[in-house]
Amino acid sequence: CFLGLLTALGFLTAACELHAETMVDQSTKLYSYQSTAGMLTLILKIFMFCWFAFQVKRSYEEELHEKRRRFYKMLGFSMGVWAINVPVTVIL
Repeated sequence: CFLGLLTALGFLTAACELHAETMVDQSTKLYSYQSTAGMLTLILKIFMFCWFAFQVKRSYEEELHEKRRRFYKMLGFSMGVWAINVPVTVIL
């Protein structure tokens, strides 16, 4: 399931790049996330972020060793910031 999402994300990103390259006139060129493929990529990235956050939270709660719990906390925070960076940038 996760590999399928990554593959779909790759194809949608490639479609955004191809769509952006086919525009000739710079004044009508769309930002890559304004196209349909770009919006689908953005939604997919948000769903992947939610899935990742849920998995890290679950792993954190199941872990008994404090050192590993700190690792999951830092992993969740750093990867969360990285994963949500593009959607926040596009919205702003």
